[in-house]
Amino acid sequence: MRKLGKNDPSAAGPSGNPSGGLLGSAGTARHEARKRRITVAATAAITLVTVSATIAAAGFLTGSFDFSARGKDMASITAARRGASGDTGAAQRGAQDGSRPSGSPGQGGRSGGTAGSTQGSGGSLKGNNNSGSHPQDTPSRVASSIPGNAVVISRSMAATPDGTVYDIATGATVSGSQDPGQYSRYFGTDTAPADPLAKTGGKSFLPVPVEDIRDKVGSDAPAELSSGHQQGSIAPAAASVSLKSQDAAAAVPLLRSVLSTAPLPDKALPAALQNNSYGAHWGQYNGTPAFFSRNGYLFAQQAKGVIDVSEWQKNIDWAAAKRAGVEGAIIRIGYGVGNADKKAQYNISECKRLGIPFGVYIYSYASDSGFAYNEGASTANLLKRFGVSERDLSYPIYYDLEAWTWKGHTRSTDPAVYEKIVSSWYSAMGAAGYGNKLSVYSYTSYLNSALNRPSIHQKTSWVAQYGSTMTFTGLSSNFRGWQYASDGRINGISGNVDINAFGYKDAVRPASTGLDVTRLPQVTVPNGLYYINVRQNDTMSVDINKGSLSNGQALQLYHWNNATAQQFRFTCQNDGSYVITNVNSGKAIDVSGSRTYNNAKIQQWEVNGAAAQKWFIRDAGNGYYLQSALGNWVLDMTNGSSANFTPVKLYTPNGLEAQKFQIASVNPISTGTAMRISSGISSRLVMDIPSGSRDNFARPQLYTWNGGSAQLFTFRQVGNSVYTIANLNSGKLIDVDKNRSANGSVVQQYQSNGNEAQHWHARWLGGNRYGFIGSGSGKFLDDPAGNTALGTKLQIWQDTKATAQQWEVAHADSPAALAYQHRNDLADGVYTFGAAANPYYRLDLNGGSPVDGTNIQLWQANGVTAQDWRITHDAEGFITFTSVASGKALDVAGSSTQRGANVQQWPLNGAAAQKWVAVRNSNGTYTFISALDTSRTLDIPNGIARNYANVQIWETNGAPAQQWRAYRK
Repeated sequence: MRKLGKNDPSAAGPSGNPSGGLLGSAGTARHEARKRRITVAATAAITLVTVSATIAAAGFLTGSFDFSARGKDMASITAARRGASGDTGAAQRGAQDGSRPSGSPGQGGRSGGTAGSTQGSGGSLKGNNNSGSHPQDTPSRVASSIPGNAVVISRSMAATPDGTVYDIATGATVSGSQDPGQYSRYFGTDTAPADPLAKTGGKSFLPVPVEDIRDKVGSDAPAELSSGHQQGSIAPAAASVSLKSQDAAAAVPLLRSVLSTAPLPDKALPAALQNNSYGAHWGQYNGTPAFFSRNGYLFAQQAKGVIDVSEWQKNIDWAAAKRAGVEGAIIRIGYGVGNADKKAQYNISECKRLGIPFGVYIYSYASDSGFAYNEGASTANLLKRFGVSERDLSYPIYYDLEAWTWKGHTRSTDPAVYEKIVSSWYSAMGAAGYGNKLSVYSYTSYLNSALNRPSIHQKTSWVAQYGSTMTFTGLSSNFRGWQYASDGRINGISGNVDINAFGYKDAVRPASTGLDVTRLPQVTVPNGLYYINVRQNDTMSVDINKGSLSNGQALQLYHWNNATAQQFRFTCQNDGSYVITNVNSGKAIDVSGSRTYNNAKIQQWEVNGAAAQKWFIRDAGNGYYLQSALGNWVLDMTNGSSANFTPVKLYTPNGLEAQKFQIASVNPISTGTAMRISSGISSRLVMDIPSGSRDNFARPQLYTWNGGSAQLFTFRQVGNSVYTIANLNSGKLIDVDKNRSANGSVVQQYQSNGNEAQHWHARWLGGNRYGFIGSGSGKFLDDPAGNTALGTKLQIWQDTKATAQQWEVAHADSPAALAYQHRNDLADGVYTFGAAANPYYRLDLNGGSPVDGTNIQLWQANGVTAQDWRITHDAEGFITFTSVASGKALDVAGSSTQRGANVQQWPLNGAAAQKWVAVRNSNGTYTFISALDTSRTLDIPNGIARNYANVQIWETNGAPAQQWRAYRK
C-alpha cells in the first residue's frame, strides 16, 4: 500500500500530525473532527488515487500521457479525492481548487515562520514531499478609498510611499492613537524603524500594488498577478502544463507533485527542496540538479536548494535541516542601521560549524544615498562583529530592497534615487573591505518600477516571485536565485520558511577547494610589458608598495595609476611558464622561501631562475589564474578584498573571483580624440554603428570606411590599459549584452552605466594593432569566423590568436573626427568676425537681406545685425553660422567642393554645406573648415580685406586670408 500524499486529508497519523505533508497543527483538529469517518474514507481514497496514479504513471512511461488534457482531468480527480475523504462539497470545489493541497496555509513567510507551529512538523526535503509551497495570503479586494499608489503590506493593511497606513477592508487610516505600542512595533517611531517582519508575525509578504489587485478583481485574469505575486484567495489551476519532450526528467517531479502518485526513485528528484504549487519544479539538466518554470524552461542548472531565515524561525536545528537536504542558507543579518537580527550570530555560527554554505542579507530602509551609505557601514560592522569575512561566504551579501513603511519617513519611488542608494551602499561596503560579494535582492514588481534601472538590474541576482514562471527579464548575472515559495516546511525549522533555487544559467566549472588549475588550458602572451589587473574590480592592479626596490617587498593591490610600480615584464620560459619582473625594480615575483601553504608571502626578489619565480597563465573562463610552477597554487587576494593595500598571497585554487586576474598591455591608446577601429583582416573594413543609430542595443558591424561619426570612437581610460569605447555619433559605449561570458555573446552599444560589461582591456599586438578583452567576460572582441561581408555583426569569443580578433586603432582623418577634436575651441554665442588681414572688415550678409542665396561678403564694421552671427554646435562638434538678421545659415552654394565655390545664406537644413569646424590657431584667430571636405576652408580672395570682398571656400593653406578674429557680443 502506498504512503498517502500530503494532498490527502486522511494522510494525518493517529496523533493528528501529517505524514510528510504540509497540514501542520491544523491537521490535528481536522483529523479529530473527522476521526470516525476516516476509516471508511481512507480506503476509498487510497483505492481511487492509487488507480489514478497508476494509470497516469503508465501513460507517462509509455509516452501516451496527454498533458494537454490534464486540466479537466485533474479537476475531477481532486474533487473525487476530497469527496472520498469525507470533505463535504469538495466535488463542487474541485474544478476551482485545481491541485492546491487541501488544508494548506494561505500565508507564507519572507524569512519568518508562523508562531506556534510545531518544530519538525515538516517532512524531509527529499523524496516525495515535493509539491512545496502555496501563495501568500493576498487580499482579494481593496477598499476603493485607498490611493492607487499604495501597496498591500499585509493581509489587512496597505501603505503609501509617505508612510500612511490604511485598513484594507474599510480604507480607514491606521494610526497609533489606539495602540501606540503595537503601531510602533509594526511601523517604528520617527527615529527608529520596526522589524519589517513584525507586522505579519514573521511571515513573508511581498508588497503588492493595490492596482494589481483591483485589475484582477475586475477581470477574468489568472491568479498570477503582474507584479509577480500570487493572490492567496485564488488557487492555481492544474491545467495547461506544457512540457518539452527533452525535459522528461523535469516532468517526473512535477507529475508527482500534481498527481500525488506512488513514490518514485530519488534520482527523479535530484534537488533538495520542494516544488511550488504553481508548477515551478526541480528536475535535471545536463546531468545536474536544475530548476524549471512550469512550462519546462530552465531557470538554473547546477542548482542548490537554499533557504533564507531570520530570528522569526527561532532556534533552528541546523543539523536536522542539513539532514533534510538544505544545501545553503541566506541569513538575515539585520535591517536599517544598527539593527541586528537576534539570531544572526547563532545562525552564522551553526552554518560555519556544520559546513552549510551561506550568505547574508540586510533589509533596507534607505530613502537617500546618505542613509544607504550608513546602512552599508552598519552591514560591514555587523559582519565583523559576527566574525564573517568574504572568504566565509558562499553566497553574496544581499541588499534587500522592498517597499518599506516607516513612521514619519517617505519611501522613494524614483529609480534615479534608488540608483544612487544602491551605488552608495556598494561604496560603503567596498570601503569596509566587503566589495567583492555584493548583490541586490528584490521582487519582480519593484524591480520593474522603483528599481527599474539597468545598473540596479545588473547587480540583482536574487528575485522573489511566487508563481509558475520567473517573469523578471532583467537578470543578467549568470549566477541567480529564485525565491519561489514562502511556505516551505523543513525538519528542524519552526513553521514556514522561504525556499529558493540558486544556480547558473550557463554551466560553470565547480568552484571547490579541489580545483586543479594545472589541468586548465595554458595561456600564452607575447613577451612584453603588462599590467596585472584584478578581474572583479578592474580599477585595481598588482603593485609594489611605493615603488620599492628592495628584495622581500610584498606584493599588494592598489588603484590604477599607470606607474612603473604596476608594470611587469613577462618573459616566456621553455616550459611555457613566465618570469614576471617589475619594470621599476627589475625584480621577479617570487614565492617567499619557495614555501607553499595558504597565505604564503608573495614578494619581489632578484631574478634567480628558481621555480618559485616561474608562473603559468591558466584560463579561468572569465579571466586568468597565475599558477606557481611549485604546484597547484595560485595568486590570491587576501580575504577576497580588492581594496588598496590588500596583500597578494599564495593560496590553494578555489575558483573564486579573488584568484582571477586580467592581463593588459602597457602600450597606451590615445584618449579624448576620435579614432578609427579597422579590422585586422582588412583595413578597408571598420567598426560601424548601423545607419548611425543612437539606440541602445544597436549592434556594431563591419562596414567600408566613409569617415562618418558612426565609424568614429573615443577611448576613455578607467583602469591600467582598461578603456571604455564610445561611439562618436551616439555617445553610447561598446557593451557585452547582459555581461555574458559565453562564446558568441552579443556585442552592442548601450548607454554608460559603469558596468564591467562596458570595460575593455587592451592587449597590444604590434604596430597599432590591439586585441580587446571584455573586463567581465574575459573574451576577445571578435569578427565571427573572420567574415568580411559588409554588415557582419561583432561578438565575443575565446582567444584564438586569429586576425579576426585584431583591430587597428588609428587617428581618423575626416571632418567628423576633426569636429570632435576641436569641439571646444569656440563657444556657442553671438559674434562678429573680422578678417585677420584687416579686422576692421567683418563677415557680412549683403544688405541684411532675408532672400535665399544672398551673398556673403566683407564690409566695414558698422554694428548692424547683418554682421552678427549666432554660433551653435551639434552633437558631433560641428558649428553652424546663423545670421541674426535673417535667421538663415552660412552655406556653400550647391554643396560644391571646388576651389572658389561661393558662400551664401540659405535656410537651415542640417546639411554638410552648412557645417564647419572651428579651429583655434596659436595666434588667437580661427580657421573655419568645411564639413564637405577638410581641405576646404572659409577664405577671402587673395587675402585682400575691403568692402564687397567676396567670401568663398579655398584649399586650406594656413594663410591670413583663411583666419578670422572672433568678437563676442
